[in-house]
Amino acid sequence: MQRVYNTIDGELTKLEKQKGLTSQDRERASRALSQMVNALEKAVEMQREMTKTKRSGGDAKSKEALAHAEDLRREIAERLERLNRKRTSPRSSA
Repeated sequence: MQRVYNTIDGELTKLEKQKGLTSQDRERASRALSQMVNALEKAVEMQREMTKTKRSGGDAKSKEALAHAEDLRREIAERLERLNRKRTSPRSSA
C-alpha cells in the first residue's frame, strides 16, 4: 500500500509543479492517476476486509494499518481536489 501511495504522491507532485501542460498530457496523467488511485482503493478495501475478518474484530496492528490507509486515501483525495480547483479557477475567471 505504501508503494502505491508513494507512486501517486510522486505523480501528483509532478502535476502540481508543472504548468502549461497540453490537454493530451493532462489526459494521460489523469488516466495514470486514476489507475493508481483505483489500486490504492483496492488495497484499502483489502485492509478493511482483513481487519473485519479477524476473530476479535481485528487486532490493534490491523486497525492501525487501516487507519493509516484511510489517511493516505484522504490525503490523495484532498490533493486531487486542490489540483482540480487550480485547473478550473483560471477558466472561470477568464
